[in-house]
Amino acid sequence: MGATGMRYIRGTSISGVMAELERGATILGGGTILTRDLALGIRRIERLVDTESVEALQRVVERPTCRIIGARVTLARLAEGSVMHREHTALAQAAARVGNPQIRRAATIGGNLVAGVSGLADTWPALLALDAQIDVCERDRSTRLELDVLAERWQPHMFVTALVLPRDDRRSAFVKFAWRRASGKPIANLAASAHVEQGRLYAAKWVAGGLGPRPVPLSQIERELEGATQSEACDKAEALAAASVASGDGRGDGRGDGRGVGRGVRSEYLASLLASGIKQIVRELCGT
Repeated sequence: MGATGMRYIRGTSISGVMAELERGATILGGGTILTRDLALGIRRIERLVDTESVEALQRVVERPTCRIIGARVTLARLAEGSVMHREHTALAQAAARVGNPQIRRAATIGGNLVAGVSGLADTWPALLALDAQIDVCERDRSTRLELDVLAERWQPHMFVTALVLPRDDRRSAFVKFAWRRASGKPIANLAASAHVEQGRLYAAKWVAGGLGPRPVPLSQIERELEGATQSEACDKAEALAAASVASGDGRGDGRGDGRGVGRGVRSEYLASLLASGIKQIVRELCGT
């Protein structure tokens, strides 16, 4: 028991961590959010279980149909991995845009997933576009959940153990618009995945962050760009972005953003960012 009254426990297995959760412990992953909250007095913790020594959470398992990424894998490892850049580009790009290098070396994908439940994670649009699933331990069972289901069902006693990404021939990309280049609070971000055949986009998934409290699918863009070439998609970008903002898919509801950007200006600015993002992503997906 430390001077602050907090008891520190070093976890060595997933089952051991789960047992501590049942006793009311808080999980320590990379600690980038937790240490801030403790320093600011936002949270008080009596029991803290450190997952650094749980080997299963550090692994990346390659299977023919999926890649299983342990919850303690850092964002820096995801951002810098050549296989990730080749097969799951959107996630590698999103991870590279979180914070600064020091933050990325500490922050874990598990912690980022939990932060995303409250809409605070840049990686979520990329993960939704990639059809990611999450392995979660809850009391005496392990469950694999879709990401949006995790957001709906999340409870503090749950323990995220792994991220599961399907392996297929889809291409993907991610862009982030922030007040500062990397570490700043995002204004909006955009991710997409698609099959590309003879220069045309098929079965695409488009997801935007910053349009609402959580990332939202952009179904109109998906419909309108089905089978489109790069040129056709770029020609439609401005109209589709404006329609997505105006449709009420999030912060296109006309609220101010606290920085003096008013109702109409905010919507126009957000639409211009989305249009730019659509064009950038389409160029990446089509390989030019």
